[in-house]
Amino acid sequence: MSKEAELRLEQSYRDQRLMIDALVLLYGRPMAGLLLAIADAMNITGTSVGFGVTRTPEGAHGWLDNATAYKAAITAATTVLETLRPPGDVVDLKADTAEGAPEVSQMLAAAAANPGAGYARGELAQISGELVTGGRSGEMAIVKRELLGHLVERIKLDRRPLNGEDKPGAL
Repeated sequence: MSKEAELRLEQSYRDQRLMIDALVLLYGRPMAGLLLAIADAMNITGTSVGFGVTRTPEGAHGWLDNATAYKAAITAATTVLETLRPPGDVVDLKADTAEGAPEVSQMLAAAAANPGAGYARGELAQISGELVTGGRSGEMAIVKRELLGHLVERIKLDRRPLNGEDKPGAL
């Protein structure tokens, strides 16, 4: 192997290690591993299905814009999450009440009724710029918005009350 190839390979490993270290720093080891497992499962699925649908390298690389490949990638992510689900029964959450602040009580009740969709809606509202927050959360929303690029245009927030069911795509 040439010296230049060795240096490039070494740099690639170093870059990959930095990315992993950053994920661990942000989310901790288990969550970093989970994010990588989900991302890899989605990417290989989306790329494969994108190519299968279009029979082009562009279709493989542009799978995020292909409805069939995207749906298959959602299934891949769900499969990883379901496989790693902890044992035990799922319990209903009880919303705390905040005296003198009915809007806070209403928000907590909605989140307790359907935490997956409730928190996801909040995250998407921040990413879309509809909900502006400060601190790390606000800074990360800007980063996510920049990384998502044109995908942010797909965020259309649903104003219907949450009904206690997690339904993919029912934002």
